[in-house]
Amino acid sequence: MTSWRSAIFVLCAALALAAAGCSGGSSPETSSGATDGVARIADDDIEAGGGDDDTAADDAADDDPADDDSGDDDSGNDDDSAADDDVSFDDFEGWIVGAFYLPDRNTEALVLHFRNGVWETPDLPALGTSSILYGVYALDTANVFAVGSELSGSQRAAVVLHWDGNAWTKQTLPPPVSTHSELRTVRFLNEGYGWAGGWTWGSLTAQLLALRFIGDHWEHVGSLPLGAGAWANKIAVVDDEKVYFGGTGAMGGGDSALFYYDHGAWSFVPALTGAYFTYVAALYFDGPNDGYAINCTSRGGYYGGLGWHSDGAGWTLSGLIFPQSECATDIAATPSGQWHASGLRMEFSGKEYPVLKTKNGWLWTNDRLPSLAGRQAEIEALNFPADDVGIAVGRGWEIPTGQITGLALRHDGTKWAVVPEISWRPGESFEGVSFLAPDPADR
Repeated sequence: MTSWRSAIFVLCAALALAAAGCSGGSSPETSSGATDGVARIADDDIEAGGGDDDTAADDAADDDPADDDSGDDDSGNDDDSAADDDVSFDDFEGWIVGAFYLPDRNTEALVLHFRNGVWETPDLPALGTSSILYGVYALDTANVFAVGSELSGSQRAAVVLHWDGNAWTKQTLPPPVSTHSELRTVRFLNEGYGWAGGWTWGSLTAQLLALRFIGDHWEHVGSLPLGAGAWANKIAVVDDEKVYFGGTGAMGGGDSALFYYDHGAWSFVPALTGAYFTYVAALYFDGPNDGYAINCTSRGGYYGGLGWHSDGAGWTLSGLIFPQSECATDIAATPSGQWHASGLRMEFSGKEYPVLKTKNGWLWTNDRLPSLAGRQAEIEALNFPADDVGIAVGRGWEIPTGQITGLALRHDGTKWAVVPEISWRPGESFEGVSFLAPDPADR
């Protein structure tokens, strides 16, 4: 079984004959200086540097099957981490969102809630058929937002759900969200300011859907100058004036696009926009002067992902984070600034296996993964509420039946382990995750 990315690239190839790639819009962001010892380069000069000191085979194999055990000691290895000797993983609270696949292949939106050491499945408000949640962001234990879509009649419509500490409710959204729309990502700067991104479509073309939360309501923010075909699957809110959207400028993943809204105007980062058969797959800012974006390409039929770093003034090519046959899915940083990335490795046979990486100096090295007991799998989202507490979520599927199952991995500051309480349950698929450290000051 292959992921939706494979289908995207097939669709993109078909569209390539009928549609040209999107080109620039208003004043592009410029770069000067240097970051991480790599000189800034023009957007038409993309030469991959950096690298990976592990082979692809290391990603799915593990010499120590005993690592497939999430019952480890939860004490931290970092004195600055929220999870110190007096705090265990059970003191954290978090949410995982996704979908449950029904026998008829329709889906029902799914939320898992972890608190007091127990995983719960809370009730959700009534949604249309084929509902699914892709992104979640927790501001505090009584203020959580989840985004996705539902099928209402024959039309798909974007959905935002809110958790107030007691129950989930469906929020009212402005036009054009009512029809032909989907939200993929959500991020907040504070309780009164946040963004959600996705796309809206009609007549076989798509446009970026950008919603802004102000005070107590959502508002639609104008169209992107890249024109039809833009969509977003990642978002980073830098401050109260600037927000980045990562995705593509052509429906189906045709042109990579990293666009941003700054002081009321849309623009784009030229170095990460316009590469054909590419999309921005991972995007995260650890403060206004430290951000990463990773693209994913199928140029020539092979995956691969270049990483770009922002110091707040511009973007610098930082190297080939995901080599040929791999594709990024997410990126995140710990509270102390340690960077991690997730992705998948696609074999020529079509089989997919997860890849997790850690930035060590200027190199991104492959993490050692627990045994997946022969299953194919992929990771969709990462979250690190503490230096020694990380959560990675996605899905696996049984061989040869193709039965979809949820997959959650937990990082203790040293290694990853499967979370057995919620992994491998038939029909579940995880898309997004957001956890809170016990002390908000440590998040």
